[in-house]
Amino acid sequence: MRMLRKIVSNPWLNLAVSLVLIISGTMEALDLKQHPGGYSEIGVHHGIILFGLTQVLKVLPELFEGVEYLEKAAEKAD
Repeated sequence: MRMLRKIVSNPWLNLAVSLVLIISGTMEALDLKQHPGGYSEIGVHHGIILFGLTQVLKVLPELFEGVEYLEKAAEKAD
């Protein structure tokens, strides 16, 4: 159970999954533009894009915190 929590709470994995969601949703939305009437239809792909964007926004503070931690450690080492 602890291993599963570590995997699920990994910010890099969350970022990668979020980017996959954004890319796949965007590809689906662009594919619909090629079909007649595709511009006015709202579908699941729009929700996937929004969900991916919110997940990226959730994980960014964690990643920046990690970068700040590494910068402080590098300053102490000097």
